[in-house]
Amino acid sequence: MTRPKNGLETPSHDSDLVSWIQCPTDVPFPDAPRLGGRYKCRPEDFQVEEIPRFDPDGKPGHRWLWVEKLGVSTPELIRRLARGLKCSPEDIGTAGLKDSVSLSRQWVSIPERSADRLGTWNEESIRLLSSAQNSRKLRTGELEGNRFRIVIRDAETCTLPRRLSLVLPNYFGAQRFGDSQDNHWRGRELLLGARREPRGARRRMWLSAIQSALFNAYVAARVRDGCWETIIAGDVAFNPAGRVLRTAELRADDSARLRARAAGPMFGPRMQPAFDEALQREHDVLDAAGLEPSNFERFARLTAGTRRAIVLPVESIDVTLISPGVVELAFPLPAGSYASVLLRALGVDRD
Repeated sequence: MTRPKNGLETPSHDSDLVSWIQCPTDVPFPDAPRLGGRYKCRPEDFQVEEIPRFDPDGKPGHRWLWVEKLGVSTPELIRRLARGLKCSPEDIGTAGLKDSVSLSRQWVSIPERSADRLGTWNEESIRLLSSAQNSRKLRTGELEGNRFRIVIRDAETCTLPRRLSLVLPNYFGAQRFGDSQDNHWRGRELLLGARREPRGARRRMWLSAIQSALFNAYVAARVRDGCWETIIAGDVAFNPAGRVLRTAELRADDSARLRARAAGPMFGPRMQPAFDEALQREHDVLDAAGLEPSNFERFARLTAGTRRAIVLPVESIDVTLISPGVVELAFPLPAGSYASVLLRALGVDRD
């Protein structure tokens, strides 16, 4: 057995899978243009704006707030709102989480009964841009994606085209694994019954992190083997409209196979099963982490399981040279995909 620095034991397989699970962001990338440099040198260098899935319906029940915040994370925004509006943090809804080192605009919902206190609510670095009624609370994941505008400093090259397209592995970014980058190991302990269960959001965060680390390891192995952009035997895949294609459909229709995007595992009892080579690859990832499918039944509600696209096409990245060594990138990403992954592929490091 080998023991990583956080004290958890893992099987000592002669495989890069173990190291990828231990360091879930230390993963391989295909070739991409190298930009180099640093990002998040200043919060305002990293701008992100949510793309909502739908507009507020104008009916009473909750108040949706469109806010802009500088240097304030989403959890900190929730804490400040709850304190200032005298409501429970559990009553506040957000669609996505935004990092503190950013200038971000996002929707947040509060109970309508708390809206009267907005007139006296004043927080440094947070601006209320608009508000609207909606009949229900905003839920996690209710967004189409995010638009990014990111300034890169000390760029090594400024010769990129004005518009760039990339196809990347759809890895989870570092923020998925917590400040200490060990939330996935805490989640692994929960699955194995080796850790006392925390309450509330922390338990969900840890379990999500181990699912994400295993997904990263699975994708990394396919990148290493050169089969991450193709359909392999037994794959589950998405068609261009996002519908899950079963293995039989991929076998029966060559055109569907060519248009489909492979879907990797977010392990859990309700995950669409794979077969053949794809299933064996999934077993290899679980074996390397010392886990098996039945472990996810322990928290079936929180680790139901699903499929996530392996490939992330980024079709429109606008590149602007601001000054020598300073470049701005502007691009949209779908919900659940990470700008930090795109920047890593371009050789850009976080400051």
